Amino acid sequence: MKKIGRNDPCPCGNGRKYKKCCLLAHPTRPQFTAQERASPLHRLEALVDEPRWRPIEERAEAVFWGPCQEAFDQLADDDLASMSEGAFDFWFFFDHRPEGRSRVAEAFLNGATDLTDGERHYLEQAKSSCMRLYEVVEARPGESLRLRDLTSGQEVRVRERLASQQLRKWDLLAARVMPAGASGQPEIDGGCYPLPRMHREDLLAHMTKVTRPVKSLTATVQCAKVSPRALPSRAPERKGPITHRRYLRFPVGKRPLRRFSQTLQRPMVGPLRHA
Repeated sequence: MKKIGRNDPCPCGNGRKYKKCCLLAHPTRPQFTAQERASPLHRLEALVDEPRWRPIEERAEAVFWGPCQEAFDQLADDDLASMSEGAFDFWFFFDHRPEGRSRVAEAFLNGATDLTDGERHYLEQAKSSCMRLYEVVEARPGESLRLRDLTSGQEVRVRERLASQQLRKWDLLAARVMPAGASGQPEIDGGCYPLPRMHREDLLAHMTKVTRPVKSLTATVQCAKVSPRALPSRAPERKGPITHRRYLRFPVGKRPLRRFSQTLQRPMVGPLRHA
């Protein structure tokens, strides 16, 4: 029997590609465990608590919170505050690129020699992901969400038990999606918050504008005859603060989405250093 390719039509006959349909029912072998996720996050926490990182973190906080710092300080909802702090931690660890320095996760990976394969795989995967703007295409309550990336148009089904009970088709949310979580399937990790549907076009246009390469950088690349891909992108770094500030200014519903990975019932964006 011929092996079904990832891009072949799904044999179930629904018209979608195999990788976006029944392949999700047969997850790949998990590349890390829940413990191999938690351990390096706490080691990153310890790293940035060192005196040499504190000034860098303070400058990063000013970038992330920006004009919403006062709104955050006045939050009365502990869940929302905890989720916001966790979102900052992930952004600071994996997205923020301090002037003249590597990202926190890159510095840690370069110096750590005792990581397990699973721990290293988790960090590399988190480092390659970022906060993105999604629209809910389908919600299977208690099971999963099918999301459409509003920038690329690509769709992904993520395993998510609790959020799938709260979100509905056409809902807008910002989330960081890992290609393969501890379950072996795509999972949300490091941030997930709903946004007002009416802000869809405005927010998408704003994100497109601020993540576009600046003219001076483009000119430099052309003069030096260097491929743009060889230069570090600032797009992931800019997306996190944009979506987070919009959520703080226009919260949807009375409470934020529960901060749990629905697969393993573990904290998804729980407080790391701010508890």
